[in-house]
Amino acid sequence: MLTDLMGGSVHVALSHTPVSGPHVKSGRMRGIGITDHERSSTFPTIPSVAEQGLTGY
Repeated sequence: MLTDLMGGSVHVALSHTPVSGPHVKSGRMRGIGITDHERSSTFPTIPSVAEQGLTGY
């Protein structure tokens, strides 16, 4: 899945931060949400899905 995402075949994917984190930090991938109630200390600029209005997550 990550290969397809990086290659442009897939435009959105869910991934674990240990897998996608290096790509986000290098700027090759953009994180659009952390699947938690609050922001990650590792990626403080990426809002949580709860912050983005997904209530009850």
